[in-house]
Amino acid sequence: RSPGGDGNRAAVSPFNGEPPDQTLRSPLPSGGRIIGFTAAGSDLQLELSPECAELSGMDLTLTVACLVLTFAGMEHTATVSVRCGDTVLSPPLTAADLVLSDASGS
Repeated sequence: RSPGGDGNRAAVSPFNGEPPDQTLRSPLPSGGRIIGFTAAGSDLQLELSPECAELSGMDLTLTVACLVLTFAGMEHTATVSVRCGDTVLSPPLTAADLVLSDASGS
C-alpha cells in the first residue's frame, strides 16, 4: 500500500464524478477520468483515461494545474506528474511550480 493511498483515492473521486454544484465543471474533458495512480516516496503519478489524450493548450494547462494543486497538497505528496497511456502530459511538478508571485511592486 502506498503512503497517502487512501487520501489519494478520496481526492480522485470528485474528479471522476459529477460536480455537486452545477456552476462547477470538471477540468477533465467529457468522459475523462483518473484511472489510476502510483505513489513512490513523495512522487505521485496520475494516469488519465484515453479521452484526455487530446488535451492541449489552455485546457491541458488548467487540467494539470487542478490536478497538481489538489494532489500536491496531500500528505506524503510533493510532486505530481500526469500521463495518458504512453504520453507524458506533465513532468513532476510541485504546487510552487504553478504559483506565480508578483515582485514588480515590492
